[in-house]
Amino acid sequence: TQYGIGDTRPVPPRDARGQPYWTHLRTFRNFLFRRIRLSDLGLDPNTHARYVVTPDSVAHDWSYCVPIWEQAKKVKALSGPLYLYEPNGARNKESREAEITQIMKLPPYSKRVDMVAVVGDAGKFHREAFEVGFHLAKVGFLVMTGGLEGVMLDACAGAKQARGITVGILPGSDPQDANPFIDIRIPTGLGLFRNGIVANASALIVVGGGSGSRSEVAQAWSRKRLIVAMKHVPGFSQECAGKKLDDRVRYKN
Repeated sequence: TQYGIGDTRPVPPRDARGQPYWTHLRTFRNFLFRRIRLSDLGLDPNTHARYVVTPDSVAHDWSYCVPIWEQAKKVKALSGPLYLYEPNGARNKESREAEITQIMKLPPYSKRVDMVAVVGDAGKFHREAFEVGFHLAKVGFLVMTGGLEGVMLDACAGAKQARGITVGILPGSDPQDANPFIDIRIPTGLGLFRNGIVANASALIVVGGGSGSRSEVAQAWSRKRLIVAMKHVPGFSQECAGKKLDDRVRYKN
């Protein structure tokens, strides 16, 4: 296989690691590789490097490739696996899988952090909203809400419990209207039209909800955002879970 870019010489993929080549099918481009801080690829486990690469490691490629994947802006998914395990045989399968598991438990490497909106009942407490906010923040997402009470407050409280960052898209013009768990207050002065901003998050999680949640889900649906509705919570989320809003094809496959 020819791995070079503008170079027809065959380059062994492992020898080309970190060079301006399409090294192996999981290592993409040099500029993404160079964004990985060297301190995160330490050889000494005592340095607490994020991806510890030791001489005994059997998952070096994942140490490099996972942060590269997480930095990519346009990630393409493959329809199936390219291979099962490295050609060095099945003897390292168990230790390799254990090492990969530890790498995949780490928080996302990319500094680009997606915002996930949590919407639902404005006047009711939901333990589910607290747990959603907690787990979103724990894995590195920013938690966006409408910034007021009910589900919005519960989700933000959960996110702060996990030491996350919360964003409140307020309908009014006064930032003091935000609930006490909001870090970034954005007073829009748009009234209910602020729902369109909330619906523009990377994904939308619906916990119960009524007419306001309907408008947010409808706009998120039109924008092809990922929508998760909690079926076991009474309200709009229970009504819309597992259903299409219309017959449009949001994703070709």
